[in-house]
Amino acid sequence: MREIEALCIMHGKLTQSSECRDFSHRTALLLEKQEEAGLFRMADRVMDLLASCNPKLMRRQSPSAVKLYGNLKRG
Repeated sequence: MREIEALCIMHGKLTQSSECRDFSHRTALLLEKQEEAGLFRMADRVMDLLASCNPKLMRRQSPSAVKLYGNLKRG
């Protein structure tokens, strides 16, 4: 859960496309770990976050990272 919280904080502070790419990379690694651990419900929510970001446009679409983190905490 700490990694998810750190990613959510990182997502809220993005100002450059390189930061967005780093965020996407770290989130993809987390997604891989979740899938390997059989945490498919959480992995689906992380995939939603990855799908909503576009590093080229620096656009954050819903769901926001904060909303995702809240959903993940609830299970």
